[in-house]
Parts: sequence; structure tokens; C-alpha cells
Amino acid sequence: MDFSLLPTESFFSGRPLLTPIDQTLDARLITLSSVRERAQSAVMFSEQAAKADENWTAAYLRAALADMVSMEEVQALDRPAHQPLKVKDSKNPLVHLLALIRHLNIHVKSVMTSTQAVSASFHDHNFEMNVHIVDNVNVGDLQALKNGRHYSFSDLSCMLDWFRASQMHWGAGYVVRVGAEAYASEIATHHGA
Repeated sequence: MDFSLLPTESFFSGRPLLTPIDQTLDARLITLSSVRERAQSAVMFSEQAAKADENWTAAYLRAALADMVSMEEVQALDRPAHQPLKVKDSKNPLVHLLALIRHLNIHVKSVMTSTQAVSASFHDHNFEMNVHIVDNVNVGDLQALKNGRHYSFSDLSCMLDWFRASQMHWGAGYVVRVGAEAYASEIATHHGA
């Protein structure tokens, strides 16, 4: 894993809100139609999580995470003769973390979300907006997972600390979106798209 692949604060500055998947990435995925559909769906669900009321946020996040991780399996539909890029082979720690959170959320316990007020600006107008954050995931939960045992405590702590800090500024939905697009981009590169 390459921790330098985790986006910095400047990456998030001026981020698009409530927009479809990155157009350049979408064009790269044209020949990987199943991966493209899952990537589009993961982005759509993560955007829904960002704007949903708190009762629906966890459900949208769960759907976004499920579709993101399913990109691993649907590569076989698009490129049956090629080896897929598995999550475990991704160089991006965010992809690894989101897959672990997905497994935790589906198999062990539901993630709980809460609302956090953050400062934002748009065309020189400053305002407060609410973002949804995941607040009940810890390193112990991740280590207890079957796949969590493949990571050191230090790596899990680093990934989770980054996730917690980032979602406090941008919301869990947007962080999941960033991870889904990162994994889809790695898959496109892996398949020469």
C-alpha cells in the first residue's frame, strides 16, 4: 500500500457536490461496462448518502460500499480472460479501508452515522453545512475481520485516522465516493483502459 495515495486537504478543496462520476474516468470505463455501472452506482449512492437525512445515510453508504467492492468481481464479466485487480492488490489504502468497512457493515455490525456541522464557502459566501460521519468503527473491529488480519495495527490506525479526519471535513459519503473512483481508476489502468 502506498499511503501517499491518500488525498490531501488540497484535493478536497473545491470538490464537486452532488455530481455524477468523473467524466474522464467514466470515458475510460466504456469498455468495462459492468465495472462502469458499479462505479456509477457507488458514486450515486455515496452522493445520496451525502444529502440524505440521517435515517437513510447508513443505508446509502452500505449500498455505495457494496457496489464499490463488487467492482472486483464484475471485472470477470468485462474481461473474462484477464486477472481482475483485487482489492487486496490495490495500492490505495482508502480502497482497502472501505472494503474492510463494507465487510464490517455487511457481516458484523451496522455502521452508525451522525451529523457534523462544517464551514463551507461558495462564490465568496461562507456558510455552515451538515455532513454525515461514520462514528462507530474502530481498529479492533477491523482487526477482528477475516481480511483485517492481513493488516498491521499501525496501517489500520493510519487508514482509520485519515478516514475520520477527512469525513469530518467532507462527510463519509464523499470519502466513499473518492475511494470508489480511485478503485475504478486503478481497475481501468489494470485493464489498459
